[in-house]
Amino acid sequence: MAIGTAFTDEALERASLALNNHRAKDAERIAAEVLQVEPRHVHASHILGRALLAQGRAEDAVVLLENAARGKHDPEIDTTLAMALRQAGRSADALNRLRRTTKRHPRFAPALRELGSLLFALDQSEEAIEALEPRPDLILATGDLTDRGKPKEYRRLRKLLAHSSIPVFVVTGNHDDRGALRAAFADHPYLPQHGPLQWTVDVGPLRVIGLDTVRKRHPGGELDPERLLWLAERLEEAPARPTLIAMHHPPFAIGVGPVDAHGFRGVDALAALIASHPQVARIVCGHVHRAVTVAFAGTAASTAPSTAPQLVLDRAGALYRLRLEAAGFALHRWTGSRITSEVCYLDARGAPARAQLWGA
Repeated sequence: MAIGTAFTDEALERASLALNNHRAKDAERIAAEVLQVEPRHVHASHILGRALLAQGRAEDAVVLLENAARGKHDPEIDTTLAMALRQAGRSADALNRLRRTTKRHPRFAPALRELGSLLFALDQSEEAIEALEPRPDLILATGDLTDRGKPKEYRRLRKLLAHSSIPVFVVTGNHDDRGALRAAFADHPYLPQHGPLQWTVDVGPLRVIGLDTVRKRHPGGELDPERLLWLAERLEEAPARPTLIAMHHPPFAIGVGPVDAHGFRGVDALAALIASHPQVARIVCGHVHRAVTVAFAGTAASTAPSTAPQLVLDRAGALYRLRLEAAGFALHRWTGSRITSEVCYLDARGAPARAQLWGA
């Protein structure tokens, strides 16, 4: 049996299409058929490795991709191999592979993104933040600090944050558990001992307010009358003091249907409250794994990128998907008259590369 070049190309095109449509088993079958006849076909090996990786078979993918990558210096294969190594628990090997790849191919974006993500995953995010000049006065962790809100997850988080010499202030998200978070951060005096996890702290001329927008057993946001009254009282305390509000759920739609469908109870009352207090210079949020900025109630409201995978902005609104991209964070600065904000992403060296400046 022989497979001609045209047939091979057509088969691999079908395999690639199957992968793009999340049919990894079909892609595996087609690529394996090509490799039975052409065992050294690099492109078929790459597609098969990606198909195995998509099915969680990282170790099998590593064996295949290491053979395909040997002596080739192909940045696509090297990047996929690094992803497989990482999923197989060999982060150090993945890091070495990505560093070599980005050195040979400094403009190959997928390798740069994967390297930045891996550096963040290897606990280098705080190192990147502390390297900023001028040095930030505080770090705002805007919720979803864990995946399931388990005590052991918070213990792991505390170990990660222990390396930071910059004060960290935490906000709760829908993936957090109030009780477990409160217990894990019992040495943080700004956190209340009971009720919603809401707080204020003054940093130089700026007041920072942390809001608890968690809705019980629901991924969407909520500010009930009790929490809104608390916010109104805090704003009335210092009407002339510029104020930044930090909370998990954004009080605006981002244009991705499955995310926007979660909703935000009390958002109209929040908007009316903010509009009546012009000292609110910025509202900063998390939740959506992507940087988005809107005008809101006379101020600016924004979300930050994630230090984990980023949300795919599917403007058709049909799908909720996450994708491995460069990890990042938002950087906010009080100038004396306004807040300016930047989005920083880790570059190939794990250093923050700045982008997307806006001010209000």
